Amino acid sequence: MVGIRTVRRGQRAVAVTEVVAIVYCERQAVFTWRLGDRPTAVQAGCREEGERRHAEFARAAHDPASARPCWIASHVFGLQAPQTRVLRDWRDGVLVRYSIGRAVIAVYDRSAPRVLGLLCRSPALTRAVRGVLAWLVHRIERERAP
Repeated sequence: MVGIRTVRRGQRAVAVTEVVAIVYCERQAVFTWRLGDRPTAVQAGCREEGERRHAEFARAAHDPASARPCWIASHVFGLQAPQTRVLRDWRDGVLVRYSIGRAVIAVYDRSAPRVLGLLCRSPALTRAVRGVLAWLVHRIERERAP
């Protein structure tokens, strides 16, 4: 059985990404080791976007108003988008009051991760779902109007 070795004083731990980089491209690993990590403008932009989305998700996770997130609406419209809030409010204010609504919520909670996986792989499907949800949001807002 292979155990985990501890790093001795004065030695630097090696991250898995460094090992993969060596296997993937030895020359790139040497340049990075000598010159440091110098991401391109595109890479830096992607990293900033990822960090921004992560921070947004973390903020929403601690927001009591979004204790039960709408996974698909959050993916399609954005975590704090007005459409997502409308759908969340409709779920929490209308659907939850009826047994059929609670059943729909339960099915959604079980199936949303799989549907989200499909949406992440298919921009065309994401656009179609966005259209359906936009229609639903429009109907909900129209019913709320005095």
